[in-house]
Amino acid sequence: MKSTFVFLVYYFLCLLTTFSQETPQPLAVKDYSPYPNPHAGYVSDLAGILSEKQKGYIEQLLLTIEVEYKLEVIVMTIPSLASYPDTDNKTIESFATSLFNAYGIGNMPENNGVLFLVSMGDRKARIELGSGYGSMADQRAADIMNTVIIPRFKASDYSGGIKYGTIAIVEKIGGIKIENRTISFLNVILTGASIIFLISVAVSLFRHGKSGWGWIFVGFIIALIMALLRILETFEGSSNRSGRSDQWKPGGHGGFGGGSSSGGGASGSW
Repeated sequence: MKSTFVFLVYYFLCLLTTFSQETPQPLAVKDYSPYPNPHAGYVSDLAGILSEKQKGYIEQLLLTIEVEYKLEVIVMTIPSLASYPDTDNKTIESFATSLFNAYGIGNMPENNGVLFLVSMGDRKARIELGSGYGSMADQRAADIMNTVIIPRFKASDYSGGIKYGTIAIVEKIGGIKIENRTISFLNVILTGASIIFLISVAVSLFRHGKSGWGWIFVGFIIALIMALLRILETFEGSSNRSGRSDQWKPGGHGGFGGGSSSGGGASGSW
């Protein structure tokens, strides 16, 4: 038992040394003035509409969508167009197009980015599309605006309009089905068994310390997690070398993708 524990600790230290050799560099911060500077993620709620929980849901959704499907969707709320007088944009359409191009939303060469903009003071919203979309996407954007977003905004359900509008954009414009996952009875059983097992590990650690089986199990799990992370890192690196475009990167968290808009999309007011 003691020799097994020593081996696991040694393996863990070796993995930790390997990871420490590569230090991530901080991203350069770009100033987009006179347009609003976006937040670090995919949602910039400058008008303060969303709760942290609501924002977190949309952030996770859009991160997953971009990583898996290379579809970059950015959500932004602003107090009003008048809050940015130096842009010389008098309409939400021109503001959205200019903002889209200033950010460079959308991964190339597909140029399929989407900007979902809400101007609270003007009571207007806009879905701005990248130049890679055709006229059919303009119609889908109009349908989303008129049937999903604006009815909720008129009922003062702004957070709901943003959440379900974003989901509709992903599904109807991006063509990506977002499945509603339910917790099955089997999942409940497995979750309960996992909790009981973790409690048993904790009891073993408390009663027997380093001499108990719980400590060895914890060491094994830590080593296993580190090994899996290393494998994933290696896989991602090989994927980048075997065909993924160097122009692609997760927009909200690693910079926008360099796309542009020619003014396609749809607007709405409430």
